[in-house]
Amino acid sequence: MVIEENVSRFALRQGLFVIEQSGDTRRMANADDFVPAT
Repeated sequence: MVIEENVSRFALRQGLFVIEQSGDTRRMANADDFVPAT
């Protein structure tokens, strides 16, 4: 799945987890100090 950069930034600002494709695997786009929304 490919998402646009602005969609990823919006999700991060909303406190959502963001998983991005990285080659044949996936990675979390969230920073190490990320605090999810409750």
